[in-house]
Amino acid sequence: MTSWSIIDYFLRPKPAYFAIARELRPYTVGIMRKEHKEYANERTLAHFTITSKLEIWGTNRTLEPKRATLQGTSFDLELPDWSDQWEMNVILTPNASTELWTGKVPGQPVRTRESQVPKAIVVSARLLDEDGTILGRCSNWWVST
Repeated sequence: MTSWSIIDYFLRPKPAYFAIARELRPYTVGIMRKEHKEYANERTLAHFTITSKLEIWGTNRTLEPKRATLQGTSFDLELPDWSDQWEMNVILTPNASTELWTGKVPGQPVRTRESQVPKAIVVSARLLDEDGTILGRCSNWWVST
């Protein structure tokens, strides 16, 4: 039997409870991965490039601006020796969602055919308070289509 509940009969939280609780915190971070297809010219659909792009945003449910550090980490599931890390200072706008970073997926090459499988790169982002406390976190897993 399938249930949409977030707690079981004995009032123990299910995994969905923790995901919902994380998204309802005062500060959160989110990631979206998109495939961007660009054609060489308008006369043919045969020549194109596919670029994997990321959008990272943060939300602030409080009424005060929040200074934080955005920390990004990427790693390849098939190449354990490769990883990428970066961080930047950000200000979260009060009572709003703020676009923090947009760019290419680190380590993901540009593809020129639909049959080329993208690398299995996992991207994670964390928002850190000035004292190093984690305010929010999110991971974006590569999904085969």
